[in-house]
Amino acid sequence: DLYLAQPIEGVELLATIRALLRTRDAEEGERKAGRRLHRTFDAIQDALLLVDAAQTIEEGNGAAARLINTSTDKLEGTNVVAALRHVVPQDRFEQLLARSRHGRHEIEVFSGGRCFRLSGYPAPNEHGASEGVVLLIADVSEHKRLETELQARVLELAEAARRKDEFLAMLAHELRNPLHAISAASNVLDKADGKALARPRDVIHRQLAI
Repeated sequence: DLYLAQPIEGVELLATIRALLRTRDAEEGERKAGRRLHRTFDAIQDALLLVDAAQTIEEGNGAAARLINTSTDKLEGTNVVAALRHVVPQDRFEQLLARSRHGRHEIEVFSGGRCFRLSGYPAPNEHGASEGVVLLIADVSEHKRLETELQARVLELAEAARRKDEFLAMLAHELRNPLHAISAASNVLDKADGKALARPRDVIHRQLAI
């Protein structure tokens, strides 16, 4: 349009066209990178939310939308505390968000028969200052169930080992007295004379050796 309205030199025209093409290629590259990032973001199985300093959701993935029972395009601009009030109490959630602005912080909550692990990470701006929080919400109910079952099994095995030790201790005590008497009788027989005592004496010795 500029060339037609006000003729310019060919070299200048080519330079302008090349600059416009570079701008277009850069914009297309950004769009492709954005699409790839969005696909990766949405492929994460756990709920992922980007929350600003005012506790407003800037962006979220599909898992987060399903957890909040809405669509991804309606996440933006929603107050995160209100959106997740059915998952975590407000006071604990606000504490998590406040602490996560200064470093990684994590809590676990039980809600509706399920266990959720909420992990918050600071989201710095281009100057390195923390402006918001990246929030990751994972349903760890199955993990907790397996952990509880494992702990119960460990306790069962410990109880079985204790009972076995008690039984062996009782058995040793019950056997100690009659064996002591047999040993004493054997000593008496050893000192006695007579071939008639040789056979029972050998039997006693053999049994005590076992």
